[in-house]
Amino acid sequence: AAPDEDQRQGALILLKSIVAPCMQVAENAGIEGAVVLAKIQSGAKENGFGWGWNAATFKYCNLMDAGVIDPAKVTINAIENSASIAGLVLTTECLVTEIPVFQSEDDKQRQFDAEGMNTGIENY
Repeated sequence: AAPDEDQRQGALILLKSIVAPCMQVAENAGIEGAVVLAKIQSGAKENGFGWGWNAATFKYCNLMDAGVIDPAKVTINAIENSASIAGLVLTTECLVTEIPVFQSEDDKQRQFDAEGMNTGIENY
């Protein structure tokens, strides 16, 4: 248990970020992400580590046995990088970002053409 509210909120954010990729893969496959996540969580309790949903076959199975590349490494790297950036922000107490510039479709096309990326396709 987290000793204070800040740590508790940090733990909740981390838990949400861990399940988000699973839900997004399911959504991308046209399946309700929350349903897939619930089935994976209940299946993992019964079947142990590696249990998940194969988006290519739409089947629940041991992903490692099925030859699916383990997405845990990607998630671990993302969490480590996020924690590193969070620590940097906390110690430096500042952050530099780029302010987004919103352009109309015509402005985007003019910039695209001006940068020499005009392929000439629109002439056909």
